Amino acid sequence: MEDISKLRQYASILMHERKKLEEKILRTKPYIEGSLIKRYTRCGKPGCRCMEGKPHGPFWYLSRRIDGKTRYTYIPKDRVKEVKALTDSNKEIRNARAEIRKITERLDSIFDQIVESQLVEFTKGGGKDD
Repeated sequence: MEDISKLRQYASILMHERKKLEEKILRTKPYIEGSLIKRYTRCGKPGCRCMEGKPHGPFWYLSRRIDGKTRYTYIPKDRVKEVKALTDSNKEIRNARAEIRKITERLDSIFDQIVESQLVEFTKGGGKDD
């Protein structure tokens, strides 16, 4: 019986954690899908500093998968902070949803154990060997 009590306590803790994550999802802030990446380039002009190992940049891009292909959108310097906040928000949403799925899997397993532990075998004669 003590094991059932521990399982129930653990289930309660997991349900509380899941509820906090669900509330976070319900309060979702604006977001943008993709990753903010920094790139440096070489222009190829003879005598340019980039030919000596000092590339131009950094230049910021939003990297996204669209129709199975990676697409890059240039982000002006004055919008980098804004786009970073939006991509961070997306990452938080994805992480919270992944954690909710993990917790739900664990809860399903715990619920199965609790339900199975309460199963009573019925025999015709009422005895153990009948």
